[in-house]
Amino acid sequence: MQLLNPNIDFLRIKSVVERKQLLLKRQILKHLYYQPDQSTAVICKITNRSIPYINTVMEELKAEGYVIEVEAAESTGGRKAGLYSVNKSVAIICTVTMEKEMTNISFFNLANERIVEDTVFFNPISTQQKCLNNTIQMIQKSIKSLKIKSDIILAYGFSFPGLYDVGLLSNYTYFRELEQPLPEYLKQRLDAEIIIENDANAITLGEYYFGKYKKRKNLLCINISDGLGMGMILQGKLYRGKNGFAGELGQIKLVSEGPLSESGKRGSLECYVSNIALKDLVMNGISSGVATLLKEKILENNEKITPEIVISTAKSGDEFCIEIIQTLGIELGKGISVLVQLLNPEVILIHGKISQANQLLINPLKQTLDKFCLPEFLLKLKIEISKLGQESETLGLLSLVMQYVLHE
Repeated sequence: MQLLNPNIDFLRIKSVVERKQLLLKRQILKHLYYQPDQSTAVICKITNRSIPYINTVMEELKAEGYVIEVEAAESTGGRKAGLYSVNKSVAIICTVTMEKEMTNISFFNLANERIVEDTVFFNPISTQQKCLNNTIQMIQKSIKSLKIKSDIILAYGFSFPGLYDVGLLSNYTYFRELEQPLPEYLKQRLDAEIIIENDANAITLGEYYFGKYKKRKNLLCINISDGLGMGMILQGKLYRGKNGFAGELGQIKLVSEGPLSESGKRGSLECYVSNIALKDLVMNGISSGVATLLKEKILENNEKITPEIVISTAKSGDEFCIEIIQTLGIELGKGISVLVQLLNPEVILIHGKISQANQLLINPLKQTLDKFCLPEFLLKLKIEISKLGQESETLGLLSLVMQYVLHE
């Protein structure tokens, strides 16, 4: 898989022609990954090369096993023109998305198709190195059961919550006791390239490349989980900030005093908009004797307080649950109003389990923006619940791996 080897040193390739040919092939593969089933004419236009030259290159890529001619389409002259796609079987990508308590391991071919059912297991990230080792063991077990050679694994894409320093290659929130950079620790045990990204950034890249509003140049994705994170596409590029910490929306101070967040700050936005904030609102309401269907579900049936149970109860007409979701929407609207007037985005997408409340969350959010923002900022702004949902994080990791492997 030389063409897919990210460690090729182009400066060591003495032949200028060979170097240009390799870069051209990578450019074509990258385009076909994002836009499969392309004709020779389209590839010529993208690469600014002649049809005879591209025909030769495509035949070479076919012979090398990197592309396949998937079907034929009618050309304007009546002749059948071949359509090309990446050979999806040439390599496998493994993605690992970690939440605070659960880990999800997936294996994909190069058409972003799962080759086996996901492995999802309880794996608290707070256990630090134990969490990593559990994940490594599960990956190795999956590879063994799939009966695939480890060298067909192109790379591993990992996403975590928390602060990940892209310069020092360390997670400031988790795995701080490791004596070596996190990617190096994982690479030594998995024997393949390791790509690591913050969960909100991975979500945002998934939306940018594969979502309803793909390629929008100014896109914000807000992830409501136990905290409140955000990824930003600004002027067509993922904005990470100096160290990679940009987008910590939940750390914005909403009031001078207030509940204490997990980061030790009082009055932060995530104290008012998060899974934990939702749980606190439910418990406070039940403790004060509010009439709600949740009381029976939680106290008598011993069900946990989750976004799913609150949303389903709200959709059945429970006033208390409706008010809780509306409160979250109002508080989120206050935070987003700052972003709208600071960044002037085209699209804002809401992610996370709480987002499944749909209009119960979005309507009060938009009403708050009407109160807090200048109307000119809202004229063409689209605010929606993500259609990709949880899949966006995985798609973002797949995209990161391919960008890394096919860098030019």
